[in-house]
Amino acid sequence: MSYHELKPETQPLTQDWAMTKLARKPPDSINPNLYWAVDRLLGPKYSPQLQARGGEHLVFVMHDPKHQDTVVKVNYNQSYPLLEALIEQPKKAEAQLKKLHKKIYLQNERLKELQKYFGKQSIPAQLTVLRDVPVSQEAIKRLFPGVRFSPEHIPQSMPAWITVQRKLDLSPEKAISLSSYYLEPEFRFKTDKQSLENFSEAHQVLGCGQVKGVREEAQFEIAAWIMDDLEPVVDAVISDVQFKRRLQETVKNLIVYITETGNILDLAGKNNMVMVAGKDGWELKMPDVLSYESVKLSDLLAAAETLRQGKDLDERTAARAMYALNTIRVINALAILSGAKERLAVSGIQDIEAKKWIEVFGQSGL
Repeated sequence: MSYHELKPETQPLTQDWAMTKLARKPPDSINPNLYWAVDRLLGPKYSPQLQARGGEHLVFVMHDPKHQDTVVKVNYNQSYPLLEALIEQPKKAEAQLKKLHKKIYLQNERLKELQKYFGKQSIPAQLTVLRDVPVSQEAIKRLFPGVRFSPEHIPQSMPAWITVQRKLDLSPEKAISLSSYYLEPEFRFKTDKQSLENFSEAHQVLGCGQVKGVREEAQFEIAAWIMDDLEPVVDAVISDVQFKRRLQETVKNLIVYITETGNILDLAGKNNMVMVAGKDGWELKMPDVLSYESVKLSDLLAAAETLRQGKDLDERTAARAMYALNTIRVINALAILSGAKERLAVSGIQDIEAKKWIEVFGQSGL
């Protein structure tokens, strides 16, 4: 079955792929070879420029004056199973296309749910759709280094996961990131007693939400010290009362959202969730808090139960567990720093020895 026989519900992103290399200069931070490999991904109509490559997607900004506030994200990771099917198992391509449609539908539904809990003003205007993009052997080679397909089997184009989003000004002068990365990498290779004790205490306070017997000053020091990504938050809560109050409100809403829905947000990447200085004060913005694989609080609880039984976790389960655990830690750290009384305490996590999570992180492939 060819791509065109699939008849996907898409419209081409643009009809004209012609654009000279001289028309656009790639940023220094982008691998030039990758840049030119995907140079024709978007046509010249909106003067797109590749801004960044993440673990899931390519990010393009528009330099056309009418569309400078627009960002286009091409999720090559979620689109890959369809590409693989089109090339190697054409009979399964239609099923993969339906799966991609379903994932995109669910992603948009989760976005609506976020708006319900945090308000439309906190979620940048965006839409996720399927759109045709060109495919080349060079692009595949750059995006998926270990994959080898016969050139004659590579389609000229295919539907891909595309997100169009309103661009935010996330400059350090205006935005403060409310995200922080996993704790485990810093402690993974530290085996001395003091380091393990520090990690254990931090895990109990942040991961388990257990603060009984721990002075508020000590909690603050733990959150500020161990999650150094949140240093700008520390500075802001000390110097800006309005920021502190807005952060307290945000923490309460985050805890309600996760408790009621069981959904886990992605708070590991910088600027996934930010506080932005606006005309009327600080505003919460959530440009990238939804992962492309829905992770639930139940994933962490199931992993904890498996560990309690003395069994090992597979890579996917370990990754989902660490993902959820990091979100809980970040929210509790923000609660401590803002002075909020609420905590996100998940029953069952405290039964697992803290250093065990360091092992789990090593198994997760993160």
